Amino acid sequence: MNKGKRMGIMKFTAMSCLLAFAVIIGINIILKNSVLHYL
Repeated sequence: MNKGKRMGIMKFTAMSCLLAFAVIIGINIILKNSVLHYL
């Protein structure tokens, strides 16, 4: 039971990290496109 719970937490943490990483990359791309557009 405890092992399964730990795996669930690991999966949730990994998903959260991936989501945050994707958001950061998306913001960087949008900012770069905006800067290029205004130049």
